[in-house]
Amino acid sequence: MPPNPSIVFWNRLEPQPRTNNFGPSLSARVRDPAWFLCRQWQTGEFAGQDVGSAAFVTMVTTSSPMKTWSAGGKNGAIAPDSPLEKQALAEAFSAKDQ
Repeated sequence: MPPNPSIVFWNRLEPQPRTNNFGPSLSARVRDPAWFLCRQWQTGEFAGQDVGSAAFVTMVTTSSPMKTWSAGGKNGAIAPDSPLEKQALAEAFSAKDQ
């Protein structure tokens, strides 16, 4: 009977400093902890029986509609029926711009 073939994958994150100053690399700063949680969810790390989970979560939010915007010297009123990005990034067009 032939042996069972198996493929083993190992994934590791390793710091690779570009200078002799190892401090920033060894500190392993986390800029976006939500990204790590999303990656764990995407790879199925929360599906096991011995995985961690939050004991409880308390969240309080408030919201209010934006009525005006200002960016890069441009400003204006916000139309509630149109996306903000479309309004803020719209550029004026004239024939002499061509």
